[in-house]
Amino acid sequence: MIDKKKNVVRLLDKSNGLSHNFVQSFAKFNQQIWVTTNGGLDIIDPVQKTLEHTGKKEGVVNDTIYVVFKDAAGNTWLAGPSNGIDLIDSAKKIIRHADVAGGLSDDNIQDVKQDMDGLVWLATNRSGIDVFDPKAGTVKYLNNQPGLQGPSNRMMIMDNYGRMWIGTNQGIYVADKKLGTLTSITTKQ
Repeated sequence: MIDKKKNVVRLLDKSNGLSHNFVQSFAKFNQQIWVTTNGGLDIIDPVQKTLEHTGKKEGVVNDTIYVVFKDAAGNTWLAGPSNGIDLIDSAKKIIRHADVAGGLSDDNIQDVKQDMDGLVWLATNRSGIDVFDPKAGTVKYLNNQPGLQGPSNRMMIMDNYGRMWIGTNQGIYVADKKLGTLTSITTKQ
């Protein structure tokens, strides 16, 4: 952690509170820094100077977490390498779990985003994109184009027009729900 005002660099690792030294990703929610590691999720509150941990011992399926996402309803989604996805329900304070047996196309989730309609997009490692409707409890699969199936680290970002940009090992796909299109951008373009 770098404090530019004090010109100080401080290492936060397992020896002083972090659940694991292998950090997978970061996210910022309100003033908190959320760190996913191979030991779970660590929530750092620099104002309160606290560090809270969530992992297998607290009820999630796997300690290795690739990504954390907070949806519009305040629910927390935790995804990792081989056990599907955990949803920490903010209202009921319970943990729900979904995996291949429950309708997902792959248990290895690489990224999670929510679109403007409240649908949750799950980028899987081998089976493309699962689009989950939390209200209906249904899943649709976006996996019929080269680069959407097969092993690949995928990441997503939504633009200001509501289009989901999907990074793959075969280029970029832009999914436009309004137009019902999936546009490919590769080195050719």
